[in-house]
Amino acid sequence: MPTRLTAAIALLASLSLPAQNTGLVLANGATDDHVDVAYGPGLLPRRSITVEAWMIFDDATMAVNQGFKWPTIARHDTSPGGESWFLRIGWGQGTGATFNLEWACHNGNQLQFTTVTAQPGQFANWTHVACTYDGSLSTIYLNGVQAAQTNVTGMLRDNQGGLRIGNGDTSNAGAEVWNGSIDELRIWPFARTAAEITATMNDDLFNVPGALSFNLNGNYQDTSSGFLGVPTGNPQFGPGPMGLTVAPSGGAVGGPITTTCNQLLGGSIGARAVHGSAGFSYIGYDASANTAGVLLLSTGLAASPIPLLGIQLNLDLGGLLSFGIPVTSGADGVSRAPLPLPNDPNLSGAVVAGQWVFADAACSTQGLTASVAIEARLQ
Repeated sequence: MPTRLTAAIALLASLSLPAQNTGLVLANGATDDHVDVAYGPGLLPRRSITVEAWMIFDDATMAVNQGFKWPTIARHDTSPGGESWFLRIGWGQGTGATFNLEWACHNGNQLQFTTVTAQPGQFANWTHVACTYDGSLSTIYLNGVQAAQTNVTGMLRDNQGGLRIGNGDTSNAGAEVWNGSIDELRIWPFARTAAEITATMNDDLFNVPGALSFNLNGNYQDTSSGFLGVPTGNPQFGPGPMGLTVAPSGGAVGGPITTTCNQLLGGSIGARAVHGSAGFSYIGYDASANTAGVLLLSTGLAASPIPLLGIQLNLDLGGLLSFGIPVTSGADGVSRAPLPLPNDPNLSGAVVAGQWVFADAACSTQGLTASVAIEARLQ
């Protein structure tokens, strides 16, 4: 017979365990169930974006011969005709007909579609979908493999609407509710590569610098940027994909941004900071287009910002490495710096911190701008 102390220890241990991976479960045509996230700074990347999720779409239970339907995984701005982007299924009327997986971005003039023609039952099991837009190309990846790509230009329209998960425009009652399951919805402020998508798609990932992570593990909390979803109707939770690794990204944000421009120079990482990761990279975003700079590296963050040449340096000067990595932002303001991590378990817990500095007179009276610093702790 266990003692009260033993029982109390067991209870505390159970509370410390990560929640079982679950996903959102919805049914098309019944009620307009969904989750809404209110508009706020950082909710809508405009020049470059990745939207990804695990999904099951149950086409076998979709109503037929009742008009067109658009079951939606996620949509930004749900006002009729006001969308900035959406990821959904385009469903026709006939039984057994093909249907389309649709990724659409509104560039300020019109919606630009990238589509994959799907077969009956194709998404009956958990499938990872990732959609990217970098201001010139719009791409869909299925399970990390490119499935469709189109040429698209322009910035995403911003009507300051919110994000909706599991539904779209509700003016046509029930027509855009998802039919199946959704898990691990993540939104990144840059277009990810196939290698980056593959590196993290099997992670139940949280604490990702600059991103949004709706893990949907029994709640609607964004575990990276702090947004909170509010349910409408009665969305349910069910089992998520098997075998996901529950893990922090290994990245953390430190220090202020030095810029006089409207954009706030941000930083992130391309994959988890795991020793031996050949695809690890530092990614800067929201810089001016086509601007030269350097990624400074250190073994830690500064205790407080250090004024230097008109910018705020957020790195520990005592730990500054002997080199920086030259970078140039693309047309979408994104820069990548590959930094393969040594395959040495003894380095677990080691820290590398980086900060981007750009020669950008347009955004600074001193001619330099600087981002936040991103600290990566090896796992």
